[in-house]
Amino acid sequence: MYTVHIRSIILISSLKKVMPYEVWTSCKPNVSHLQIFGLLGWVHISKQVQKGKLESRIVKVHLLGW
Repeated sequence: MYTVHIRSIILISSLKKVMPYEVWTSCKPNVSHLQIFGLLGWVHISKQVQKGKLESRIVKVHLLGW
């Protein structure tokens, strides 16, 4: 799904400087939500899932998709 989304917002030479998304919707795509694969992030663990009172509440993760 991510790959299809990216391919629809990149330029294609057969469309002559117009993105497929622009052809379908007549407006430029917003790419501000895109992130780099493997980007470092943190995930909060809720109190219901924690094993103990002194257990860490965050976990370091790497972004694999959005």
